[in-house]
This record gives sequence, structure tokens and C-alpha cells, in this order.
Amino acid sequence: MQSKKFLSVLLTLLMMAGVIAVAPVVASAAGPDAPLNLVLTPGDGEIIATWEEPPDNGDTIQYYVYDLYVSGTLVGGNAIGNVLTCTATGLTNGTEYTFGVYAVGAVYSSPLAQDTCTPHGHDFGAAWLNDATNHWHECECGEKSGLAAHIPGAAATCTAAQVCTACARQLAAATGHTPGDWVVTLEPTTTTPGSRQKKCTVCQAVTATESIAVLKAVGLFGMNTTYPSNFLNWFLFIVCFGFIWMWFI
Repeated sequence: MQSKKFLSVLLTLLMMAGVIAVAPVVASAAGPDAPLNLVLTPGDGEIIATWEEPPDNGDTIQYYVYDLYVSGTLVGGNAIGNVLTCTATGLTNGTEYTFGVYAVGAVYSSPLAQDTCTPHGHDFGAAWLNDATNHWHECECGEKSGLAAHIPGAAATCTAAQVCTACARQLAAATGHTPGDWVVTLEPTTTTPGSRQKKCTVCQAVTATESIAVLKAVGLFGMNTTYPSNFLNWFLFIVCFGFIWMWFI
């Protein structure tokens, strides 16, 4: 009896010292379910994983373990504590990884939840994206770079909008001209037409022009002296002058 007790104590001490390996926890229907809603997000040389806690089925979850495979070969992994996210770093951009995670309960481990993901370096490009408040560069993965508020340029004028000096987004529309009154620029005569124009009261740009008709000249007896009326006017003048001259002679 004492020898059995001694062997039991010795076995326990050896297990605690790591001399005798403890059999790994195995998945069982009695243990936790597989982690739920696994989402993998690629980054520059990394994969960010998130998931939701599964039902533990009475076997309280102690921690989670993730594994990384490339073409079926295990290339990494770690125990990560009782958390619902982790970031696998030091990965090769452009290589497809299979990421698996499982929960370890007090007695059993869960089935594996897994998906594939390919980390990549960000390519933000030169083009600006913007909204009403900010501008930024964006990688095809959705990561943003250079996020900043717009930088207003010169104030809007009659013809030019105000834009951001960085991304050229329009911040305020051009105000448009404010027309003034008509101003004569060339007085008409009896032989040549005149002209007049309107100017913007803000920037003095000409906003409208139009011509002014030739003046009608008034001659003898109030008749128009422009040709051919001037010929008739002088004919009547000569006739009338002749009658008067003959009257006094």
C-alpha cells in the first residue's frame, strides 16, 4: 500500500516537472463549441483575427489557441489567453495562410474554426479620396493614410470656387456676378450707332453689352435730315425760298 502511494506521489511530481508529458486536451462534443464568426483582416505582414465566444457546454473556456498553416504545413501558432482577438505577425506578404483557432476548456478543447487570408503591404496610391470634412489616401483593403481636415484655399469669387489646396475638393461655390446699371460707352450720332454695357459691381467684369440706335436728326420744318429725307427737306426749302423771293420782287 505504501509503495503504491509512493509511486502515485512520484508520478505526480514527474508530471509537474515536465518529465512525463501530459496528454493534450482533445476535442469532444462535451467541450466548448468552435469559436463563432471568425473574421480575418489582412495587414502588412500580419493577419488580424477576431471571433465571438462560443457556448462552452458546461466546460468553462480557459484560453484559446491559434494555428497558422501554409499549404497544409503548420508554420506558426500560439496560446493567447481567454481573449477574442489576436494578431499574427511576421508573415510573408502575398502568401495565403490558413488561420485556425479553437477554445480550450477545463477538460476538453473545441473544434477548430478556420479561414484563409493573404497579408499584403499597403498601396495607398497618389489619388485623394475625400468627404465634406477630410481627405485621405486609401489602400484597396480599406486602410487609410494621411487622413486630415481640408485646407481652404482662396475665398470664392464671382467666377472661381474655393477649393481644398491638398485634394482640390470644392468647399464653396463661385458666387456669380452682381450686374450693375447700364453705362453708355459710346454715344450714338446721326450716322453711327452707340453702345452701352453693364459691369459686375464686385469684380467689374462686363456682364452685358448692347448697341444704341442711330439718332434721327431734325432739320427744317422738323423733318428728318437723314438721307433720303434730307434731299426732300432741301428741295422744299429751295421752293419756299423761291416763292418768297418772287413775292418781294
